[in-house]
Amino acid sequence: KSYISNTENINDLTQSESSLSEGITGSNNTNPSSKFDIGTYKVGKTISAGEYVLINNSTSDQSRAELEIDTDSLGQFSSIGLSMKTNSFAYFLLQDNEYLVIEKGQVIPIDDFVRPKLTSYQSISSGMYIVGEDIPSGEYELKATNDKKAQYTIYKEIPSSKDAIVYSLDYFDVNTFITLKEGDYILYLDSEMSLISSE
Repeated sequence: KSYISNTENINDLTQSESSLSEGITGSNNTNPSSKFDIGTYKVGKTISAGEYVLINNSTSDQSRAELEIDTDSLGQFSSIGLSMKTNSFAYFLLQDNEYLVIEKGQVIPIDDFVRPKLTSYQSISSGMYIVGEDIPSGEYELKATNDKKAQYTIYKEIPSSKDAIVYSLDYFDVNTFITLKEGDYILYLDSEMSLISSE
């Protein structure tokens, strides 16, 4: 199963599988020592600070990978600096003395991740994309793909617990339109996205 539509050279992501989900976590993308499974990690002690990717390695259409970044170990709601879910993949930043809680899925360093190469900007499957690198700036339509309430978040920069500057966050049942600008990070779930007009 491919989590991202309209990609080319899927076989380049993995030597043994055509599934993008499996390719992301395969030996062609990361060393076993750099994979982080479900659990809690302290940044600077059991995981290094830096940029990472949350991966959903399930084959279920409606499954999600989930994590949160806590600013301390008090276990209170106010300790949560960032909460993130994705159907496929999402980028985030870890800083020293934070706590990474992987609830579902797997995390790998961003340098070990093979980014999908889009050959079309129509019906792009859910995930996180960088405007100006993965997709062009412009107006897009998001369409829900199942019976769950779909959602999207637009970040000004790579999400982190201290600098998760959100331009827009919304939930929708059928469809919605958004405008994306250069440098935005767009994360959307249970939906697909199509370019309407580029800037």
